Amino acid sequence: MLNEENKLNIAMFSDSFFPTMGGREKVIDYSMRELIKDNNAFLCAPKIKNKKYAEFSDSNLPYKVYRCNSIRIFNESYLAICNRKFRKEVEKLKLDIIHCQTKYALLNYAFKLRKKFNVPVVTSVHTNYLYIYTRQMPKFIRNIALKYVVKQMNKCDKVIAVSNYMKNQIISLGVKSDIVVIKNGTNFKETELFDKNYIRNYYNIDDDTFVLLYVGRIIEEKNIAFQLEVIKRVKELTNKKFLFLLVGDGKEMQKFKKIAKSLEIENNVKFLGQVNDTKLLFSIYKQSDLFFFSSLSDNDPLTIVEAAFNSVPSLVVEKTGGAERIINNENGFITANDKEEIANKIIEILDNKYDLKSIGENAKNTIPKSWEIVTQSYLEEYKKTIETFKRKNNLNKK
Repeated sequence: MLNEENKLNIAMFSDSFFPTMGGREKVIDYSMRELIKDNNAFLCAPKIKNKKYAEFSDSNLPYKVYRCNSIRIFNESYLAICNRKFRKEVEKLKLDIIHCQTKYALLNYAFKLRKKFNVPVVTSVHTNYLYIYTRQMPKFIRNIALKYVVKQMNKCDKVIAVSNYMKNQIISLGVKSDIVVIKNGTNFKETELFDKNYIRNYYNIDDDTFVLLYVGRIIEEKNIAFQLEVIKRVKELTNKKFLFLLVGDGKEMQKFKKIAKSLEIENNVKFLGQVNDTKLLFSIYKQSDLFFFSSLSDNDPLTIVEAAFNSVPSLVVEKTGGAERIINNENGFITANDKEEIANKIIEILDNKYDLKSIGENAKNTIPKSWEIVTQSYLEEYKKTIETFKRKNNLNKK
């Protein structure tokens, strides 16, 4: 039931959150900052125990975070453990709805709260489960894992997909819950950036060098090795000066550096590491010419939105979540998942076949959407879900 002030009491659950960094964590942070403006919103997430994050503190966030215990599984992945203290804190919140961003431990706890307090549970789908599980698991384990996440989604009162691509995929896998599509937003503001000379000098890039950019985790599932093979082919096809910058970190960084060296493209590739300073990151975007994103696993990548906000068009692969916001040759570029075709498209762009400045401005005008607007869509779906949940409960009581 809505509270007297017509505000919703919303709990956002996630098995992953800051200080680990990724698209999901950014989505949660952006949406929480909007939700607390007119509602009572709380975040529930596992504790992250890692010395490299010692300086991070939840107290610097503008919203309340409740942390449960956790066990580190591998790298940046943690298994949430809903300890007694955490449960007591959460169960005092008098919630209207729970929005779980993941499908594991905290979603299972959300189902228990639904049964105990009669509150609906919605979940967002950020992960391309079919792609990830196919790459990481033997077939029989993959099938078990897919059945599990489908079962979890079917237990939810509503499923929010971040792209139509993802909606169609989870329907094909057997999800029968009510599904809506709400694409990710952006909270970016026009701010003073470092000028071109500063960035080019900082990273030792010549003024006449064409810059391709990738921002994201440096891991296999992002198709990094494929990108490096494309860059090798571009080098073979042109004498023009170009450089591929990769911003981000990941467990496979050294492996990809070795691949770049083995392909003899180390002079055309520069790994910049993690860049957390927004001014520096957006300055890198601004001084790049093309955002090169060939991931097949992402559903609605924020980095394409970040690039567009900085008037940089993206080159993406067709039939992916990353391609949904793009109109080919108008506000970005779409190609087949083919090394030769992508390389040829980059060569065409290097040869000035397209007006990159105009396409970049089109990207800025058509792709970014504010989190304020996106959060209103969330709230509309929350209210619909609460009303539907109440009606079902009333019918069951008769």
